[in-house]
Amino acid sequence: MKLNMGGQIYDYDLDRISVRDAMMLKTATGKNVGEFTQALGDLDPECLIALGWVAQTHAGVKNDAGQPVQPGDIDFEIATFIVPDDDAHGDPAEPLHPSTPGE
Repeated sequence: MKLNMGGQIYDYDLDRISVRDAMMLKTATGKNVGEFTQALGDLDPECLIALGWVAQTHAGVKNDAGQPVQPGDIDFEIATFIVPDDDAHGDPAEPLHPSTPGE
């Protein structure tokens, strides 16, 4: 999946979560992977931040103090965070809206 944070695109494969990443996600959210993915589908802000943190950590992003990025450093627009697959190589400005039951 492609994640847009401030116009910078990061890749993360939710189908291949490592144990280390699972521990990072659990540390940030208190949720196991199954609970995390369900909450992520519900656009839980804590889970969105945790996913952004893991993706930026993989990319080697540093905070303003030059230290590895932490969850509190993460901020982005929710509407454009998850880049739709059909737009992964194009403009990430098209927002992804959660589906409503019955749609």
